[in-house]
Amino acid sequence: MLWTRLAPEPLAQDGSGGLPPETYGVRYKVAEDEGFWRIVRRGAVEATPEP
Repeated sequence: MLWTRLAPEPLAQDGSGGLPPETYGVRYKVAEDEGFWRIVRRGAVEATPEP
């Protein structure tokens, strides 16, 4: 499992993380090495504001 949070302002008082409640497209890559030369998985998903 890979977890992340889109939050340009993680300490925003309203709990929004600084983002409006919209859906965002997110692209990801997972690699076997720190230099990201050996990519083992890549993809795109939508991040929704629902928990």
